[in-house]
Amino acid sequence: MQYCQDITLSEIQQFEECEIAAWTDLFKTASKEDIGALRLEFHKIGHGVFSAAANVDVLAFNRTLVLGFDLTIDEDLIDMIIDRFSRLHVNRFFIQADPVSQSKRLVEILSSRGFGHYNNWVRLYLDIAEAPAAKSDLHIEQITSRHAGAFADIVSIGFGWPTVINSWVQKSVGRANWRHYMAFDGEKPVATGALYMHNELAWFSFASTLSDYRGRGAQGALIAKRIGDASKLGCKRIVVETAQDKPDKPSPSNRNMLRFGFRAAYVRPNYIRVTN
Repeated sequence: MQYCQDITLSEIQQFEECEIAAWTDLFKTASKEDIGALRLEFHKIGHGVFSAAANVDVLAFNRTLVLGFDLTIDEDLIDMIIDRFSRLHVNRFFIQADPVSQSKRLVEILSSRGFGHYNNWVRLYLDIAEAPAAKSDLHIEQITSRHAGAFADIVSIGFGWPTVINSWVQKSVGRANWRHYMAFDGEKPVATGALYMHNELAWFSFASTLSDYRGRGAQGALIAKRIGDASKLGCKRIVVETAQDKPDKPSPSNRNMLRFGFRAAYVRPNYIRVTN
């Protein structure tokens, strides 16, 4: 595992726990109808979590986050995770180990059980100093539940998620520790972004822009707005994860974050298992 030498192991754990706290809170918002429609499951595994939405083929929901830190990643643990997903009939899922527990032995265990390397996500962070400027002809607003449905619609369109997820995603709007934002073209919502506060960290997520409005600075303006608000709310750092930027697979989100001063803390490989 490659990670920035300026980042301590304690900071890595804080970064990962911030993301886990956000996902944990998101799962808490699910209604009985959402749980039934998506067949949601969410369990703690040490510091990490087991996350499943068995009725949708979305890897962001069907994965384990941050195995390690306080657990030995061995054959029994991996077999237990495989069994849980198998009982739910989830055909594709990720295992994400914590950034310190990567080893040749872990890769051997995963490979022997049908996992392969799928891609990498990059953890980025920013020490908040001041709110940056960003140019866009769109205007940015923090939204309330009045725009929750439109927020969920744009997120699902941008990420290619099935609309059955929308009812669940929109329930986080207006919830404590969350802030949700939209870019508007006049009265039309065209882009989204959110932040979740955990201790003195802010986690950025749900960045999505309708295809007809890309290239107009929506995400830059949303990033700038959230940085400013996170600072006002007392956050000292911001963390986010994006796809790794590669020549054959560009990541506009990664480039946007670097443009606003974010630094790469470490790369987190995603190992996938496909049964059908």
